[in-house]
Amino acid sequence: MFRKKEFWIVFTILVILGIFFVIKYFPVVMPFVNLDISMDRKQAFTEASILANKYGLGPDKYEQAAIFDGDFYTQIYVELEGGGKEIFSEMLTGELYKPYKWQVRLFKENETKEAKIWFTPDGKPYGFLEKLPETEEGTNILPDSARLIAEIFAGNWNINLAEYELVETKKDEVICGRIDHTFVYERPDLKINEARYRLQITVSGDKITELRHFVKIPEAFKRRYQEMRSANNTISIGGIIVMAILYGIGGIVVGIFILMRKRWLL
Repeated sequence: MFRKKEFWIVFTILVILGIFFVIKYFPVVMPFVNLDISMDRKQAFTEASILANKYGLGPDKYEQAAIFDGDFYTQIYVELEGGGKEIFSEMLTGELYKPYKWQVRLFKENETKEAKIWFTPDGKPYGFLEKLPETEEGTNILPDSARLIAEIFAGNWNINLAEYELVETKKDEVICGRIDHTFVYERPDLKINEARYRLQITVSGDKITELRHFVKIPEAFKRRYQEMRSANNTISIGGIIVMAILYGIGGIVVGIFILMRKRWLL
């Protein structure tokens, strides 16, 4: 069969068609992201240390670990239901939300207290989250005072809260009696389909322990996406089973039988 001219003609045509198929559809299946990253890992460590010293974040004599990561769940939502890849590309170049960012973790072995600090790809501080032990005490203040501290702090980070509205507040009391106040702000004028741009600020005692930008994805989409993933996983498992059967029975059993009949297998 391999010596026949017709076989190689058909094989060549199939290879060429396969190449064109991959060139056309690979960017759809595995889209490329055009992103300018001007901050490197060393700079992220340096800037994180500066912010940690300024705001007293993380444990004493901490270690650092950095990762450049993306908010892939938001990316999936925007590409599927928020307008497509063009809208996501506009998000990358805009200032409303940065789905890709540097994350520097400040930690110490065997200690609960740690901090995460985020930077935009071009090196601007983008937020932080400090995890405090429930045994660490703080100076408790009234909700209105905590909100005032949160909004003044946001202004120091060049965030114009006049463009936001307060949509959620939460108060938690931990084991030691410290009260943590969380405030969630939302842009009422801007959204991506049903998703909302949000800002979350947490005041633990009288100290800011969180300033985080995020996109609130509708719960209905999360359920639909889980169903979609479940269907895709079922198809994937079915494909693996079929491939195993074809390879095991057709490739191994039948192949060995043919080779033995032709005395090519000793």
